Amino acid sequence: MILFFKQYWKSILWVFIILFLSTLQVPKIPGNRLINIPHFDKIVHFSLYFIGVSLWFFDYYKRKPNWNKTIFMHIISWGIVYGILMEILQKVVVQNRSGDYFDALANTLGVITAFILFRYSSFYRNTILKILGYNKRN
Repeated sequence: MILFFKQYWKSILWVFIILFLSTLQVPKIPGNRLINIPHFDKIVHFSLYFIGVSLWFFDYYKRKPNWNKTIFMHIISWGIVYGILMEILQKVVVQNRSGDYFDALANTLGVITAFILFRYSSFYRNTILKILGYNKRN
């Protein structure tokens, strides 16, 4: 179990970052917002899940660079389920937050985009591997 945490610490940390941000009680701010970009929250949702699932892919890939459809489908499935569960959690448990179908959709699109880029773009894969300090692989 310790080996698992050692190998996947970045991915596990990101799961907790998403949990923390999803359950953070944010006061309703009427009028002007600091960031006034339409649907900015959807960009944030997409990015959080894109990064999170990418980390899981790369943490697995650095250990076993061969394509394993089953493992990657599990990562995709769990990413989507986690995104939906976070929206349900916001709606049911967290005050001043509400679950949103479009947030769940943005989460899902982040997961799917991470998969498509990881699977089909060796440039993306090799660039991120280099940034993360992993060995470059095709």
